[in-house]
Amino acid sequence: MFTAHCEYQTFKTLIMSQICELISCESIQQNLDSAFGFNNMAPEGLQTLGYVMSPENTASAQVQAVTGRPSKTNAVKVIYDQRYLETEIEDGVAECVQTERVCDLSEVYNFDTTLSKSKGFTIEAYELAGACEENSALVARKTAKLIDLLDRSIAKKLAAAIAAQYGKWSLDTATGTGVAVTGDILQVQPYLANGNPNPVIFQQIKRAMEKSRVMGGIVSGGDSLVDFFERSFTRGASDNGWDLQEMLNRYGFAPVYDRYLADELAAVNATNAAIGKGSVIPLVANIFADPFNKMNDSTNIADVVFSPFTGIPYDLMITRPCPRDPWSVSLTATVDFVTMPDDLYKVDDNLEGTKGLALINSTCYDLTPCGKN
Repeated sequence: MFTAHCEYQTFKTLIMSQICELISCESIQQNLDSAFGFNNMAPEGLQTLGYVMSPENTASAQVQAVTGRPSKTNAVKVIYDQRYLETEIEDGVAECVQTERVCDLSEVYNFDTTLSKSKGFTIEAYELAGACEENSALVARKTAKLIDLLDRSIAKKLAAAIAAQYGKWSLDTATGTGVAVTGDILQVQPYLANGNPNPVIFQQIKRAMEKSRVMGGIVSGGDSLVDFFERSFTRGASDNGWDLQEMLNRYGFAPVYDRYLADELAAVNATNAAIGKGSVIPLVANIFADPFNKMNDSTNIADVVFSPFTGIPYDLMITRPCPRDPWSVSLTATVDFVTMPDDLYKVDDNLEGTKGLALINSTCYDLTPCGKN
């Protein structure tokens, strides 16, 4: 009895311990997702980052192409103009000689490629030999783990950029029915004072976006609007005129939850960001995008790999200086985010301070802040 008890304790200790090592091939071995049906390595849904990196957002952004040339970095000067104010119109017939000189404004964007993020791992040849999993599949799985980490790091950087570089709403946005603008942040209410859902909240947001020229894009951030959106389109609500596909077709967006953006926006008293098409542009540098810098031989690989989840290109290195040395695998991300200039429009213009990127605060009733239950 005593021996059996000791063996049980030994077995219990073994299965409860957490040892970070490659497990040698045994007679029976399963990954956790196969054994329990739960994938703890599943990537997060980084929809905001995925949209900002998408061709839909970046297709016409030439600043990205210039600053992110393979292995080269240059400051980019963007030239732009401002429209006239209505008060600048002159009465009467134009004179033959005009005295007002024309000019342009400029904004310089610098891309510091030394501000990179990286992560890697090492693996011994004997560890690969002893593992059940095929070697290239094992390395690919561990590389996917690196990609997931870098994706999340870049998503956090994007959230910080949005919270720091957002623009204003147009002056006439504040005149909309049932909304307010406080501290350059649009205040909306998902529920009315009687507790019923606000049936026009998405129309109000869309109208504010149209007035401020926040064209296309997504509304991302905290879960208040997402919860309201999902709750509003449950069965039965659709019978009363709440139809999800109709709302998507009519308003062109659905709110997206982003925990990184929610955290950053809380510091500026907002819950969501209206991110217009082309309003936030990623700048990406890849040293191994240039064919001159690529490597692909038996012991050294240097190339660019793309995240299957967000589309971000990363510099991949796989090296082994000596046959007896362990393999070293690493990924490096060199990504930054820029927004349009703050002075696209003149002072006193209805669009003063707008730049296609603006913040929203979802409140409870009658534009008062939500209290915690």
